[in-house]
Amino acid sequence: TSDVEISSPFAGQLLLSVEADDVLQTRVVEMAKSHMVVPIEVPAGYGANAYVVASVVRAVDPNASWRTHRAIGAATLPIDCSGNRLAIDIAAPIEIRPERSLGIDLRIKDARGKPVSGAAVTVAAVDEGICALTNFTTPDPFAFFDAKRALCVGSADIFSRLMPEEARAQKQSAVGGDQSGGMAHHSPVSAKRVRPVALWSGVLHTDAGGFAHADFSVPQFVGKLRIMAVASSDAQFGSGAKQVLVRSPLMVQSSWPRFCAPGDKFSVPLVLFNNTAIAGDAKISIELLDGPRSTPLQFEDKKERVLALPEIHVAANGQATASFEIHARDRAGVARVRISASMNSESYVESVELPVRPASPMIADGGYAVATTGKPALVSLPKGMLAGTERFELRVSPRPQLGLPEGLDYLDRYPYGCLEQTTSTLFPLVYLPDLGKEISPELFDRDHMNQKIQAGLWHLASMQTSDGGFAMWPGGTQAWRWGTVYAAHFMVEAQIAGYAVPDSLRQPTLSCLKSLFADGRDDQATLQTQAYAAYVLARADMAERPAMQRLEERLKGSIDGEARLHLALAWLFAGRRDRAAELLPRAMPAFQGSRQLSQTLDSPIRLRATWIEALLWIDPENAALPHLAQELADAGRHHQWLSTQDTAMAMLAISHYLRQNKPTESYESAEILLDGKTVARSEKGGPLVWTAASMDPEIHLASIGPNAAVLPADGSKLEVRITGTRGAQAYISWLQAGVPQHPPADSDHGLKIRRKYLDEHGQPIGDQSLQSGQLVQVELDLQSGAPLENIVIEDLLPAGLEIENPRLEGQAGDGQTKRPTNKDDDAFSCNRVEMRDDRMVVMGQMMHAGEGRFIYTARAITSGDFVLPPVSAQCMYDLGTSSISGDARIKVRRSNNAAVAGTDPQN
Repeated sequence: TSDVEISSPFAGQLLLSVEADDVLQTRVVEMAKSHMVVPIEVPAGYGANAYVVASVVRAVDPNASWRTHRAIGAATLPIDCSGNRLAIDIAAPIEIRPERSLGIDLRIKDARGKPVSGAAVTVAAVDEGICALTNFTTPDPFAFFDAKRALCVGSADIFSRLMPEEARAQKQSAVGGDQSGGMAHHSPVSAKRVRPVALWSGVLHTDAGGFAHADFSVPQFVGKLRIMAVASSDAQFGSGAKQVLVRSPLMVQSSWPRFCAPGDKFSVPLVLFNNTAIAGDAKISIELLDGPRSTPLQFEDKKERVLALPEIHVAANGQATASFEIHARDRAGVARVRISASMNSESYVESVELPVRPASPMIADGGYAVATTGKPALVSLPKGMLAGTERFELRVSPRPQLGLPEGLDYLDRYPYGCLEQTTSTLFPLVYLPDLGKEISPELFDRDHMNQKIQAGLWHLASMQTSDGGFAMWPGGTQAWRWGTVYAAHFMVEAQIAGYAVPDSLRQPTLSCLKSLFADGRDDQATLQTQAYAAYVLARADMAERPAMQRLEERLKGSIDGEARLHLALAWLFAGRRDRAAELLPRAMPAFQGSRQLSQTLDSPIRLRATWIEALLWIDPENAALPHLAQELADAGRHHQWLSTQDTAMAMLAISHYLRQNKPTESYESAEILLDGKTVARSEKGGPLVWTAASMDPEIHLASIGPNAAVLPADGSKLEVRITGTRGAQAYISWLQAGVPQHPPADSDHGLKIRRKYLDEHGQPIGDQSLQSGQLVQVELDLQSGAPLENIVIEDLLPAGLEIENPRLEGQAGDGQTKRPTNKDDDAFSCNRVEMRDDRMVVMGQMMHAGEGRFIYTARAITSGDFVLPPVSAQCMYDLGTSSISGDARIKVRRSNNAAVAGTDPQN
C-alpha cells in the first residue's frame, strides 16, 4: 500500500487514477478539505513505475465571480522490481585456438539464488574489436524493463472550454522536402575483406537445474571474443558477459588495404607473433589463388604465384616483422591470398580476400537501327572497357521502342534511393507489363516484378511520416507534398494492375492527399500538387468533386498547363469526359522553360509526357500525338531525360502511346548472328533479346540474367536478319555498359568540382606524396554560377587512404572539418554524408552562386603508389549539370618510425 498525499487549491470532487501505458485503477473521493491522504493498493505486475493522477473539480456557483473550477496534478509511483533480476553464471575457457569449438556453460538463478528452469537464453560471441569501435555495451534487458517510463495516457476534459486559459495556436501547414536519410552507392566488386566475428546461439532453454549449453565454431580469428548472454523467464530478466582470448602459438598479422584498383603498387607489412616459450626460425610463404577468374594480383613484376620470404628468427614470446610488394594487374575482380607460416612444430594459415575495384565510373550508351527483309542491320560490340565490367544487350522488336530499353536500364541501375527515385524505378514495372516482356523478359517476369514491387513498397513505408505523407529519405519527418502524390499515384496504379498494396500504407497516404485541399494558397506549386492529388484520388475511385470544382475556379486564367491537364484527367476518371475536354488547353505549349530541382520538379520533359498521357486518355485521335511521342523519344536519344522522374514519366507516356498504336506489318522471323553464326532466333513475329557479358560473378555492375552469353573479343560483329513480307521491319536497339580502361577527361557543365589534399593544419600537401599514418584533410571545392539543389558528390578514394569515421570510437578528427572561412561565403550546404570503404558520397546544395567546400578527414594507411580516381558531382534532377576532375596518382611513403603497421592482437 502507498499513501498518496494530495494538496489542492480548493476542495471538491477528487478523481484519482493510477496510470502507466493504460489506466490501471480509478477512484472518486469526496475531498472536503484542500489537503488529504489517500491509500492506494499496488498489486504485483505494475512494472518499474506508474503515475498517480489527481483531478479536483469544484461546483459552479452562479452567484460567485468566475473562477478556475478544475485543478490537476501527477506524481510518479516508483516500484522496486529488483526481485525480477536474473543472474547468469558463464563458464567458458580463458583461451582457445582459432578454428576450434568453443563450449559455453550457463546457469540461470533468480534474485534469491535459486536455479530457474525453462528460462529462455540467447548467447552471442562477438569480436571485442567491433564492440570497442562502436562502443557497444552488453544488452541488459532488466535495466530496460526497470527503467522509468513516461506517462503514456493522455488526459483531457472540457473544463478549459468554460474559460479558455490561452488562445489556441494556429495550425501550421506542413512544409515539403527533406534530404535526411539513406542512400546506397556501392563498389561493383564485393569481397569479404574484413571478416567480422559475430556468432549467435539461437534461443536455448534451461533444464531443471537452471543449466544451458552453447557451442560455437570459431572461425579463422585472433583477438578477444565477448561472450554475452541474455535470459528471460516470465517477468524476470538478466544478462552477463565474459571475455575469451583466441590466439595461436604462432600467428601472422598482415596489413592489407581495404581495397585496391588496377595499376596500384603497394607494400604489405607482416607481423609474426611467437606466443611460445621457445625461439625459432619461421618460414613464411604467400600464395596468390585463382577464384572464378585468374587472380588480379601479382608479386611485383614476377609471374610466380607463390612467394617464399627469407626465414625470420623470432624470440620466445616475441615478434618479428617482414613485408612484400604487390602489384594489381589491369583488371577488376576479387583477389584471394593465402599466407602460411611454420616454426618448430607450430603452423598458421591466414586467408585474405581483397576487392580490386575500378578507379573509373561506369558509363552506358546505346543506339538504334532498323532491319528490313532486304537489308540486315549490323551492330559493333563495345571496345576499350576494363575486363570483367563489360555488358551488352541487343533487342529486336516488331514495333519501335522509342527509348524504353535505355530508360529501364537507367532506372534499374541509378544508385540512390530517395522517395522520387524509388517511385520512378517501380512505376514502369506496373505500367509496362505487356511491352516490358518484349523489352526485357527477365525483368518483367511476374514473380520477379512482384518481389521487386513488394520490396519497393516496404522501402516506401520506411519514408512514411506521421500524417500519412512521405519524406524524401527514409527516417525523415517532414512530408514532401509532390513526392507524396507521386508515390500515391504509383500505389494506385500498382493496385489497379493487381499487385497487393497494404492498406496500412495506402489508406493514410490517400487521406493525406485529401488533406492537401485545405491549403488555400494560389501559388504554382500548391495548385500543381492539388491538381495532381485530385487526379490520383479520382484514379483510385475516391474523386473529391467539391475540391475539384474549387480548384477549377482557382485555375481560371492560370498559365500552368500541367495543373489543368491533371485536373482534366481527374474529371475524366470521375465520370465527366465533357468537363475533361473543356479543361484541355487549347494551344500546345513550346515545352521549354526552366527545370525545377526541388518541390514539384517541373521539367519540359515531364510536361510533354503529361500532355501525351492526357491526350491518350481524353482525345486519343488527336493528330498531334505521333509527333509529340517521337519528339519525347528523340529527347531521350539526345540525353535530355535528365532525371529519374523525367525518365519514368517519359516511359509511361511512350508505353501508353505504343499500346494504342499496334504495329501494322510485322516480320515473320528474326535471328541474330555473331560473326556469321546464329546465336538467337524468334518465330511468328516475336521479340528477341540477346545479352552478353564478361561472365565474372565477382563484378556486380548490373543484373544480366542467367542466360547471358560470353562477350566475344573486340572487333566482333552482330547481324540482325528478318524474313517476312516486303514491307516488314524490325526495330533494333542496343545497350552497352562498362568501366573504361582510362577515366574520362576533366569536364565541367554548369558546375565545377576540384579536390585538394591538406595536412592536419590545413596546409596544401605538395607533389601528391603522403607518409604512412599521416592525417589528411580532403577538401572538395565546388563552384556554381547559380543556386543548385540536390547535388551528389562522389569521391572515390585511392587505396592508400582510409576515411576517419567519426561514428566509430577512438578515431581522430570529427569527420568533417572546416578551414577558417566566412560562412557567408561558403555556398555549399551539406545534407547527407555516406562513408564507405572505398568512397565518400555527399549530398547537399549550393545555396547561392559562388564557391563552397566540403572537407573530410582521411588517413594514409598503406605505403605504395596508387591510382587517384577522379572526383565527380552532379545534380540528381538535372544530370546535364555535372563536373568530373582529378584523375592522377598518389604516393604514400613508409613512416620511418613505424616500418610495419602491426599491433599485438592480445592487446
